[in-house]
Amino acid sequence: MKEITSVNYTDSSGSHTIDPSTYRVDTNSQPSFVSGSKYGFEFTDGSGTPPAITAINVIGPTTLEMILSAAPAVGTRYLNYAYTGASGALAGPTTGPRGNLRDSDTYKSLTGGGITINGTANCLPNWCLHQHFQIS
Repeated sequence: MKEITSVNYTDSSGSHTIDPSTYRVDTNSQPSFVSGSKYGFEFTDGSGTPPAITAINVIGPTTLEMILSAAPAVGTRYLNYAYTGASGALAGPTTGPRGNLRDSDTYKSLTGGGITINGTANCLPNWCLHQHFQIS
């Protein structure tokens, strides 16, 4: 049986999006050094073998849906985001903790170098911060 959990993020400008094209975590849009993760999200249930995250979907402007491969163990459950990097490596764009969740803020860069959102160039969206929180 699969488990579906909704997570609400309310500290951003505009709606959320999963953006694997700007900061690619790896070719599968998940860190290769975290088994069972997706777009930088990790799930743990204290069992030692938590179910993998099979999907992270944006289902509302500030709501994400997490689908697990199986029902998790009974006990304390945590959802981590951009939390685990490559073991023994320094932080960085290819080894550090990172993820693909950002908002859709279209505030423009004054010097260029932003990304294009809905046809607007040089936007500076807010990328989700590293997080570790208990879920029920």
